[in-house]
Amino acid sequence: MSEDIAKKLGPFTRRRFLIGAIGLGVVGTGAAIALRPKVELTVPAGIVHLTAFECALFTKLIPLFLPTEGTALVPPADVPILKNIDEIFGTLHPKLRDDLGKGLQLFDYGAVVVGFNLTRFINLEPDAARTYCEKWQSGGAVQRAIFSALRQFLYVSYWRDPRTWKAVEYDGPISTKNNLPRLGITPLPEA
Repeated sequence: MSEDIAKKLGPFTRRRFLIGAIGLGVVGTGAAIALRPKVELTVPAGIVHLTAFECALFTKLIPLFLPTEGTALVPPADVPILKNIDEIFGTLHPKLRDDLGKGLQLFDYGAVVVGFNLTRFINLEPDAARTYCEKWQSGGAVQRAIFSALRQFLYVSYWRDPRTWKAVEYDGPISTKNNLPRLGITPLPEA
């Protein structure tokens, strides 16, 4: 059997080896360039739990998920969204936090394959990023779950700031307004 394969491949010469090695090198270099982030990966001051990559990912998603221009809504730049997300991440169990990090990586690197963009999500132009998000929103169960988690982190982190409430005429929690005591985690009444 192996003799048949050797006959089909022909003689393995130094020239074939060098051409193959150069080809693999070019493909590898192209992949490394395409997957290298075009944005600077830094952790802003005051962020404790998010990685530089996660900060870049959420920063890329903010204008896509929260387009407030031309509305009465508070611009996302005026709300500490990353700080709020960071606080939420700090409350997560380490195993859940690790799994979430893997999901975020999958979302980012998925742009190479899912959208045939040949680059990471954080490198995409706004229109390509929007199209990619639409594919994940209507994709398979795992894609929809990761996309939903991203969306929830951003929306909760935006709307938890009281400055955002005025535009939707929300005056705060009724429990605060009526001085109702916090009961913590209270079990539901028995039937």
